[in-house]
Amino acid sequence: SGPMGGSSVTPRIYRTNLFEYSDTVSWTKGSHSVRFGANLKRVQANLISPQRTFGSFQMKDIFNFLVGSKTNGLSYITGDSNVQRGIRFWAMGFFLQDDFQISPGLTLNLGLRYEPSTGHSEVNGKLGTVKDIRTQTKSESVDVIFKNPTGKNFAPRIGFAWDPSGDGKTAVRAGFGLFYNIQMTELDRISATSNPPHTTIATVSSLPFPFDFEACCTAAGGAARTSLELVDYNAPQSYRMQWNLNIQHEIVNDTTATVGYVGARGVDLFRVYQWNQPDPVDPSTCQPNDGPTCVNPLPARGPYYYPRYGDRPDSSFIFGGRIPTFTSPGVRGAGRTCPKGGGGFFRCARLNPSFDTSIQRSGGADSYYHGLQLQ
Repeated sequence: SGPMGGSSVTPRIYRTNLFEYSDTVSWTKGSHSVRFGANLKRVQANLISPQRTFGSFQMKDIFNFLVGSKTNGLSYITGDSNVQRGIRFWAMGFFLQDDFQISPGLTLNLGLRYEPSTGHSEVNGKLGTVKDIRTQTKSESVDVIFKNPTGKNFAPRIGFAWDPSGDGKTAVRAGFGLFYNIQMTELDRISATSNPPHTTIATVSSLPFPFDFEACCTAAGGAARTSLELVDYNAPQSYRMQWNLNIQHEIVNDTTATVGYVGARGVDLFRVYQWNQPDPVDPSTCQPNDGPTCVNPLPARGPYYYPRYGDRPDSSFIFGGRIPTFTSPGVRGAGRTCPKGGGGFFRCARLNPSFDTSIQRSGGADSYYHGLQLQ
């Protein structure tokens, strides 16, 4: 598969105006050293970010391309689409920190941040999305691409520095902090400019090749289905926890050795997946090298495909009656059903046949890091 002509995502222009206001106040009294302050950012992301500018077609293999067989699909942006957007939002941070010297050899660091933001809106109201592909048959205009998840963004920080011997030659330090990702402008660059009713990416299947592009796309209007580039409307807030512990000791004058441990875990990190994937085919028709065009629900191959078996309940089939799908007895998934008009005996329709591919961006991914530091 590939674009026709030049790059399929040009012209692409990003111009961001960032207005930042910040102030910090320090106050020291006795064994307490207190700081508090605020940081306000006004983001104006003005962008032109098209998809499928020159169209993109897919063929089964190079042989079908060389002999001029029909295409598996053609995707293109419609002529009435508008891909210019002006995204606006505020990102804010408020903090309070106290460095408390409990004793000459022990200092405790306590802090709390609050990091909310406003929803990502568009100056001309040109945002569209599908909030739930299980129930909607068309995209709708919205004020924001996704609901604001930042209302509870409280981030504690705690740490200490300790001199266990009291002679200034050994120091033990540790800390923990929680950090949020609140400026998710990368989500706006694709999703804000790719969905109806303001932008339409159409996909047509099984076209003759080669073909007259104007005749193709005009004639395809009735048969084309919309492809979507979405952000989960109810996406969770991504965050990262980080902690560390290190011990530093002066071996001789002007020479120290440090050994430390650093750990981190990311929670609800954003991932990209196909939200409108067709249901699996009959497992007996899938061969070892078929790849993702033949989705096999057998456990051995399950990790390569999304949704995995069990991710989609039977109740999700809301677009008509059901027909038998799997016939192989004893095979995981045997006997499942799919909607009417589902593309024949071996393949079911997409979860929502009103749309073609639907790329979804949402949380759910995790990351882990553990590191040993020697210096």
